[in-house]
Amino acid sequence: MTRTRDAGEPTTPPGAKQIVVYDRWAHGLVVHSNEDRAGAIETLRQVKEQRAAVVEFFREMKTRAHAAWRAITEKESGYLKVLDAVEHTVKDVVLSYDYKQEEIRLKEERRLQVEADRQAGIERARLLKEAARIRNPERKEEKRAEAEAVVAVAVAVAPTLEHQEGETTRLTWKARVVNLALVPRMYLAANQRALDAHARETKGEAPIPGVEFYAEVSLAIGGR
Repeated sequence: MTRTRDAGEPTTPPGAKQIVVYDRWAHGLVVHSNEDRAGAIETLRQVKEQRAAVVEFFREMKTRAHAAWRAITEKESGYLKVLDAVEHTVKDVVLSYDYKQEEIRLKEERRLQVEADRQAGIERARLLKEAARIRNPERKEEKRAEAEAVVAVAVAVAPTLEHQEGETTRLTWKARVVNLALVPRMYLAANQRALDAHARETKGEAPIPGVEFYAEVSLAIGGR
């Protein structure tokens, strides 16, 4: 059974100095013969044993630390969940109000624009009537040009919303796929995880168009 260590107990595992030795050995390792290779494998077995010892040394501390972390995060999560829900609700209500105010603003803007266009139309009609009564061709054309130049100014109604200090409104554009068959190839991504699984299961012997299968060599050292 693993002995439980106190919180104030040292957290340096046995053989820590030897780990430094292994690190230096690995950086200077050269293999020129089968004997060198055999020696390297034997030392590597010792390294793996040391690694297992380090894992075991920290296991109990990690278990206790994880249990404490989980208890803390669960309590934190409970409070944050409520606060996040409050934030979400408030933002929804405020944005709903903003949306309605914007609708009112746009409606008034459209009404004023219609009125401005109507007044411009009346003025153009008046000038065209004057042009019709003028006998001088040059003066008549000038008056007609004056009538055509009458255009209603674009109406803009200022927003009535009062933003608070530090408040910002962001417009974030997003995409939603409605027909995958029409999406350009450049926006499609291969399922790498599924392709790797297929390669492992078939050992690369079941081809897939547009995919190349390859094998990476790795060295595994088991116990004696």
